[in-house]
Amino acid sequence: MSDMGLHGSIYSQLRTYSDKIDRLVVSVRSPDSSNRQSAQKELATLLKQLSAPEHETNAIRLVRYVLQDEFGIGNYEKTLIDVAESLENGKLNENDLERLERIASALDRECSQTLDRMRGAP
Repeated sequence: MSDMGLHGSIYSQLRTYSDKIDRLVVSVRSPDSSNRQSAQKELATLLKQLSAPEHETNAIRLVRYVLQDEFGIGNYEKTLIDVAESLENGKLNENDLERLERIASALDRECSQTLDRMRGAP
């Protein structure tokens, strides 16, 4: 597989998760969101999948790599589980919201860097 094909595949897989998390975080943060409760549930399920080794796929492996880099190898699973539990309990605090924003930002940043690699930027 060429570098372009490899980077394109990585970008596509990361972008799928990045877009989904962005959409759900916006719904969770919106005070007027009619689907906030379902977004909280969906986001909690997704975070738990990302933290559970039994849900290992290539795409999840890529997302985990990005989140390990963002939160530290020993901390990313606990971070995901803690935020997922807060979402399930409907008790998100500012720290949880900040961690959700960091998750979304880390994935978006990696997508941008992957696009740069595809374009041949240093």
